[in-house]
This record gives sequence, structure tokens and C-alpha cells, in this order.
Amino acid sequence: MCNSHRYDVATWGQFLATRDSGRRIREHIEHGLASQPAAEPCVLDFTGVEAITTGFAHELICKLLATEHQLVVRSAHPEVREVI
Repeated sequence: MCNSHRYDVATWGQFLATRDSGRRIREHIEHGLASQPAAEPCVLDFTGVEAITTGFAHELICKLLATEHQLVVRSAHPEVREVI
């Protein structure tokens, strides 16, 4: 079984907005993933995040989907799932 890299998205706040915020968080995550094998998934844990904007989601999630790592979203609030 592969290991995974888990990121607690709530570390950056309960309400996440703006493309710039999404980009900064994505770049932080990409830096952590850079030295990891592509077989190891990236787990975004949204526990504690109440809402995100579409711009934030695009910069964080859509662009991470373009990497070689499998992306797993966990514990997303219904409002967050709707945006994703």
C-alpha cells in the first residue's frame, strides 16, 4: 500500500477565498510533493473548512489534478463539495 501526503486545509482558515490564496497553498503542497513518488497520493483534508470560492478551488484543486499525483479530497463540508 502506498503512503500518502495529507494536508489539513483548515490550517489556512475556515473560509478560503481568492485565487491568490489557492495558488499560495497549492505551491506549498507542490513543494512537499516534489520529492515524493507519483504513486503516493496527495490527500486534502477539508475538516473544519466551511466554505471555499470557485477561484480558490480552481487554483488549488484543478491545478493539483494536473500533477502526476492522485488527489484525494476528504471530509469536505457539503458547501465545499458543491464548489469542488
